[in-house]
Amino acid sequence: MRLFIGIEFPPEIIDGLCSLQDELRGLIKSGRFPVRENLHLTLQFLSEIPENRIAEINCELEAVALQHSTFQLSLGDRLGCFGQANPVRVVWLGIDGEVDALLCLQAKRGGGYAEIRI
Repeated sequence: MRLFIGIEFPPEIIDGLCSLQDELRGLIKSGRFPVRENLHLTLQFLSEIPENRIAEINCELEAVALQHSTFQLSLGDRLGCFGQANPVRVVWLGIDGEVDALLCLQAKRGGGYAEIRI
């Protein structure tokens, strides 16, 4: 099973991201856009993980989460993409707010950088 560690967005953020996707569809020659249910803030991609390890990973993540306080994030105004202009592989949207707290949380899992995949 392909797994990643991510943070779910509240519905109002999802609404805004879906509107942004609609705008991008008109600017990009081709590409696939994730469905509403798959929009999230990715902290780390874990790759292929056997299903029998999911409970173990969940326990580890719960322990990490208990070591951190809640923090506030908001969508930023920076937008970009990875790869060449066409075809666009991944579009990212910056985040603002308590980003240092987010990066501290992410570092507990050895992640690279935070990105929003849209």
